[in-house]
Amino acid sequence: MNAAARTRLLHAIHRRMGVCSALFVILLAVTGALLQHSSTLGVDNDFVSPGFAKVWYGIVAPEAGPNYAINGNLITSIGDALYCNGERLPGRFTEPRGGVAFAHGLAIATASTILLLTPEGEIIETLTVASGLPENIERIGTTPDGSIYLQASNAIVEVDLDAASFVTAEQPEAPISWSSASPIDGVLESIIKEDYAGTLISWERLILDIHTGRLLGTFGVVLVDLMAALFLLLALTGVWSWSRRRGR
Repeated sequence: MNAAARTRLLHAIHRRMGVCSALFVILLAVTGALLQHSSTLGVDNDFVSPGFAKVWYGIVAPEAGPNYAINGNLITSIGDALYCNGERLPGRFTEPRGGVAFAHGLAIATASTILLLTPEGEIIETLTVASGLPENIERIGTTPDGSIYLQASNAIVEVDLDAASFVTAEQPEAPISWSSASPIDGVLESIIKEDYAGTLISWERLILDIHTGRLLGTFGVVLVDLMAALFLLLALTGVWSWSRRRGR
């Protein structure tokens, strides 16, 4: 094959590679732009349907629980979320250790926080280790006079929520009624699971997985790698073709 024929063949291959990669370039450009402006567009806080998350990612909502009945309110844990009477509380939480009623609402204990809620389930304040709260909270309870106690790392801690005070104490004379989990109503559990399943995969995550090819698993990753190699060949053959023209 003479030089002219090789050049024509290279040009033909270059054109075909360009056509094959055009749609992929458009896909990368569009998804890249969406990711660049995800916060503005709100795709980081919007979520795909539970059915799509299950089909494409194999993700389903975990079982709900534990569930605590506190002064007529139901606090339910599922995954990294807490629900109060079926309404999700903003934020991410570890599994609750129990809850009690106090003068201004509800106090929900996790391993390292106490979440204070109004009687309507709105967050008032979150107490953490930075507030003096002990670590490794195991349970929370009250005495008949309304005093609140924690058991943390084998120590009994008396809690003053108004002063945000946590003092190691002896076992009080009055018995402590420790908060314990209760069964969850099946209808409420279904509502909570459906709501939580709708927050597992954000549109931002989906767009990122399309952009990187991970939506199609290993095949998608390999495809993106092959397209990257194709782009490299396009650049090399384009430069070679341009240099040949310049040399004439």
